[in-house]
Amino acid sequence: MASISIFCSRIVSSGSEIRQGECNSTGNPHCIYNYPDDAFNRYWQPFIDGNPTVESHANVTSSEFWNRPPEKVFLSGSTTSRGKNLTIHWPPFSLPANRYYVALYFQDNRNTSPYSWRLFTVFIDGEVFYQDLNVTTKGVTVYGTEWPLSGETEITLIPRSDMPVGPTINAGEIFQILPLSGTTFGGDGTLPKEIARLTALKELRLSTNKLTGPIPDLSPLKALEILHLDENEFEGPFPDALATLPNLRELLLNKNKLSGGPPQNLIDRKGMIIRT
Repeated sequence: MASISIFCSRIVSSGSEIRQGECNSTGNPHCIYNYPDDAFNRYWQPFIDGNPTVESHANVTSSEFWNRPPEKVFLSGSTTSRGKNLTIHWPPFSLPANRYYVALYFQDNRNTSPYSWRLFTVFIDGEVFYQDLNVTTKGVTVYGTEWPLSGETEITLIPRSDMPVGPTINAGEIFQILPLSGTTFGGDGTLPKEIARLTALKELRLSTNKLTGPIPDLSPLKALEILHLDENEFEGPFPDALATLPNLRELLLNKNKLSGGPPQNLIDRKGMIIRT
C-alpha cells in the first residue's frame, strides 16, 4: 500500500472570507491553497464552522515539526469559551470506511507568557485520540497512522477542569491507505522520487506494477517498516541506502533486474526478512 494525501484543511475566520472566485487570500472556502513553504507540496482548503475563531499572536517554526506544516495554517483557529467542549465536524464530507492517517495541528493563540498554554483531550468519534494534550504558543501536532473512520467524522476537544481558557484547533490533514499492488503506474513507468517525501510512511507495497528504471533514494523514509517492490522491472545497482532505514524489517526485491545484493548489515539485522 501507499499513503497519499486526500484532504488538508485549515481553520479560517468567517469574517475573513473574500469574494467567490478570488484565490489571492487564505480566507475563501471555495479555494484550495498550495503554500510555497510546504515541504510536501500539500493542498489546503479553508474550513469554516460555527465556532468562534481566534487569530494567532505568536509565530510557529515549521521546521520544528517532523511533518513540516506550512506556518500559515497556524494563523487562525476554532475555539470555545472556558469550561466548554469544542466540537467540529471535519472533514466536511462523508468518508468511506477505511483506516486513515490523521494529523491535527494546535497552537495557543495568545501572546507568549508563562501562562500561554492549555490542556485538553482530543476525541475522534468518541474515541480518545490523544489524552491531556498540552498546547503552547509554539504549536503542536498529534497524529494517528491507521485510525478507523467511516461516514461523518466528529472531533471533540474536552478541556481539563482547571483550564482558564477553552480548547482550540488550527488545522488538520487526512491520508487514506490505498492498495496499489497489481496496478500499472502512468507516465514513464518509474517509481517517482517524490515518494521519499512521505516521511510518515510505514508500508509501501508496489509488487507487480511493471515499474522500471532504478529504485530512487528512499533514505528519508525513516518510519518505513515494510517495502515490497518485487516482480517489477527495476534495473541498476541494489539500493544500499535501504540499509540506513532503522525500522525496515521486511524487504522484497526479488524478480527484478538489480545488480549486486543487500549490504551485510542489512542481512544481519535481527528479525529481518529479505528476498532478492
